Amino acid sequence: MSSLWIQNLPHMDKLTLHASFPVSADRLFNDWLSSEGHSAMTRSRAHIHPKADSPYSAGDGYISGITIELEQGRRILQSWRTSDFNTTDTDAMLELILDSTDTGCTLHLRQWNLPDGSANDYERGWQQFYFAPMLQYYEEGKK
Repeated sequence: MSSLWIQNLPHMDKLTLHASFPVSADRLFNDWLSSEGHSAMTRSRAHIHPKADSPYSAGDGYISGITIELEQGRRILQSWRTSDFNTTDTDAMLELILDSTDTGCTLHLRQWNLPDGSANDYERGWQQFYFAPMLQYYEEGKK
């Protein structure tokens, strides 16, 4: 059984979010995979490299995982966990798909294998600690 099918197990949470940003898909992709760019757009420390099979951390060490697959300017697949996970919890999976639009790009975020009952909290976290500061960062950059 493929690990991607784990998302259908009843004891795991999953979520899907979408957000639009006034920058190109390439810019957001490159910022996500750069320690400096990721730190600047989220206003929290990150250590990340733009290559598959490399470990990363974000959110001042709250988030960690491994970048698994990359499609330049289009797709990022990462294992993902936070310091809130129990040691017995398996890593969640995070997939980001970037679509170019006339005004920038849309980020489609899919996450699965989250500990049971945690999806709502992590959804709020994505909105508060990623999407809101990212939008502000990119809008300020346009001035």
